[in-house]
Amino acid sequence: MTSKLRICLRWAIAGLLLVLLSAVAMQGAQASPPVVGIVSDTTLDSGLRTLASELAKRMSARGVKKLAIVEFSDLGGYESVLGLYLAEELTTRLLQTESGGFDIVERQQLAKVLEEQKLTATALFDADTIAKVGEILGIQAIVTGSIADLGEEIKINARSISVESALVFAAASARVQKKGVVENLMRQGASPNLRGGASTPRPGGRRVQASDVFFQNSFLRLTVASLAVFETGERATLALTLENLTAADLYLAIEYASSYCQTQLIDDRGTTLKPSEFPNGIVCLYYKDEGQPQERFSQFSAKSRSTIVIPFSEIYQRRRSSRGGSEPSREPAGVFAVGLNLLRHNQGRTSRFSAGVSNIEASSP
Repeated sequence: MTSKLRICLRWAIAGLLLVLLSAVAMQGAQASPPVVGIVSDTTLDSGLRTLASELAKRMSARGVKKLAIVEFSDLGGYESVLGLYLAEELTTRLLQTESGGFDIVERQQLAKVLEEQKLTATALFDADTIAKVGEILGIQAIVTGSIADLGEEIKINARSISVESALVFAAASARVQKKGVVENLMRQGASPNLRGGASTPRPGGRRVQASDVFFQNSFLRLTVASLAVFETGERATLALTLENLTAADLYLAIEYASSYCQTQLIDDRGTTLKPSEFPNGIVCLYYKDEGQPQERFSQFSAKSRSTIVIPFSEIYQRRRSSRGGSEPSREPAGVFAVGLNLLRHNQGRTSRFSAGVSNIEASSP
């Protein structure tokens, strides 16, 4: 083979290798595209740090020095303990930011002004009301926000509202993993926030449960669907939405003891009702340490939602009347709490746990 032929052969082989390497590289690029826009897990602490820093910069740029902070609510207009926590933490962090130097009015002082001026909390953010409150307190802005439950995360949106124009002039948001402290705070119930959010009347005078009040643990979520209370306050019907949070069937029952299913409905004056009949949608069982056959429990499919209905009537804790003696109140209460003793059958064993929901708004039947 001549030297010229050897040179040509070498160039041909080199070219072939180059083509093969390019093809492999292109195939690898197609199989493993670059990762774009992936956000790492955010803790509540770092999320609050971001919110405080961003709001402080924008408010300082607008010359804001004195402000008030209102509890954060969910998208339905109701606050959880998490909403209160966010307001408290932002108060502290805004005072500590480098671009801060803010004077922050206590939330109780803001609530007092609303009460003294006979202003409804719902109207706090209309132009006239916010201007009047701003003038009385000498504030330039109100900071508030909302919490959106996205499943495994929550999104916190914070904003600053000018008391002069009632317009939002600064905003910031953070996505936070819904675990640990966040999950615990969200479990601690909800109530109408400073801006109101009380249930709105339906036609015929009925009221709808507007707040997102619930009980939740690692496998179960209970949400109030409705609570109808008769005028005497001696009878009520409670509907609860039961959500199986697991990827397996859930076997549950209400504990039966002391001649009735262990649930209690208590109003805000201390009047207590117990079930008048067996509930609809879930069974009642005696608790036994050795467990019970699985088929005796109510079965709730994986990731399913079901409604259970519990009628109440007999008052066994009566309020003392102003005339002495003991009698139930004849005026219907507006806010209730419910407690349930529940049984779970899992892997051949029965365990007992309690669930409770507060701040339940009653309607007329």
